[in-house]
Amino acid sequence: NTTTAVEKEVAVEKKGKGKKAKVAAKTGTVTRQYDIMKMMIPEKEIDQFVEPIKWLNYFPPLGKADLVRFGAGIDWRRSFITTSNNPYYDRFVRWQFNTLKKNNMVRFGERANVFSVLDGQVCADHDRSTGEGIGPQEYTLIKLRVMKLKGPLTQLEGKEVFLVAATLRPETMYGQTNCFVLPEGIYGAYEGWKGQIESQVLIMNHRSAKGLAHQGFAEKWGQFKCVVPEITGQDLIGLPLRAPNSQYE
Repeated sequence: NTTTAVEKEVAVEKKGKGKKAKVAAKTGTVTRQYDIMKMMIPEKEIDQFVEPIKWLNYFPPLGKADLVRFGAGIDWRRSFITTSNNPYYDRFVRWQFNTLKKNNMVRFGERANVFSVLDGQVCADHDRSTGEGIGPQEYTLIKLRVMKLKGPLTQLEGKEVFLVAATLRPETMYGQTNCFVLPEGIYGAYEGWKGQIESQVLIMNHRSAKGLAHQGFAEKWGQFKCVVPEITGQDLIGLPLRAPNSQYE
């Protein structure tokens, strides 16, 4: 049996991690939507909430009943649904945004999201079979320039080559003295970037390259090129590196 580089990488990642990753350890226990719904809805009815209209019919009367018991002075004649299920409100919102767009007051932007490569779209929290409650985690990437190439990296002679390390604490990098790699980890040398890193070769694992390619760093969205595959951690140990803005060489 042959094992692909990606399969080896996944196996090494699982081996190299403890019971909890650093980020997961900081976020604590996740409460899932299903667990919350079990507190207020008979479990046999939960599957009916796959239909959006079920939410509109189920919860507003309960909310109204609680407010009435609380003694809130509310004119319920003025209550209405603020979704497209209410055609009058829907037309109002459409008119409002079309007017704003016509006056150049609405623009499309970008923000960090969990993205499904398989579906080619953002994967919202409750759309996932696993990983509910997990959001984007911001890392700072540190480009460590490789000062002298050796082993399988010699075929990159004449190019700017960087090891890319990720950190949650970039403020500590000014005193950086070394870089850790997994001795049995599988890495690759990747090209196909744009902007300031257009002509540079970045050494990282396949998962990291795929993540960068889907965050606007690739010349073509989601596409990247591996020019040197199957680089092991052992191949990287001992490389002389230069960290940006570090006082140590």
